[in-house]
Amino acid sequence: FGRKAVSQTTSILSSKLASLMSMPLLKASDATIPYPLVRGGRSVSEDNGNNILVRIGISHKDAGVGIREKLAVGEKNVNELSSQITRTQDSRFRISEAMVLSTCNRFEIFIATSNPGLAVSHVYDVLAKRTEKNKNPVTVDTLSSKMKVITGKRRVSEHLFRVTSGLDSIVLGEPQVLGQVKTAWEIAKNKAMNGKAGHILTSLFTNTLKTTGRIRSETALSRGSMSVSSTAVGFSSGRILNDL
Repeated sequence: FGRKAVSQTTSILSSKLASLMSMPLLKASDATIPYPLVRGGRSVSEDNGNNILVRIGISHKDAGVGIREKLAVGEKNVNELSSQITRTQDSRFRISEAMVLSTCNRFEIFIATSNPGLAVSHVYDVLAKRTEKNKNPVTVDTLSSKMKVITGKRRVSEHLFRVTSGLDSIVLGEPQVLGQVKTAWEIAKNKAMNGKAGHILTSLFTNTLKTTGRIRSETALSRGSMSVSSTAVGFSSGRILNDL
């Protein structure tokens, strides 16, 4: 079930990304590109125009629960953090949109910016300042070494598709993350709650959620999948029964 489901999902993602970008699918090894991405004061990216998509994040693959817990933010405060991120004092760049995804296994920030390199530095500063009251705050150096930066419409889209379809989860295909992304997105686009998502992030998440729905209906990826907690309970129950 696992290999077939992953193959089917990859096929759908390839088709969707190719139609979005009209270019060959990048290899997985090309999904993350180095930071900073600034030459001569100008940002370097495959995107054209003044707004470039950037994802700055950390997951269970990148760091232990200690760092992730210090960065985590509740649903009531995610738009406050997004507001802090979009408030920049540096005239060399701007961040026009921002969204925060905070779960047990990942902490990710999606932004639209005129200069990825300077914007990422700004995000690190904001996050480090938020942890200053902790006994062991997270420094900018730690953030820059642990957090992964993905830049450009195609690369960010590919990453988000993998997250929402459960390919990037501890348990392959687990459905819980899709609900978490939907909730984060609903909060980010809610202007009454001071959400900072605009038309760029709207395009990204609308396409992602539609494609994820297709993946879960047309592949075997979600059949038999469970959340991490469900898997742990099942494993523990099996161990207990075997010991009886």
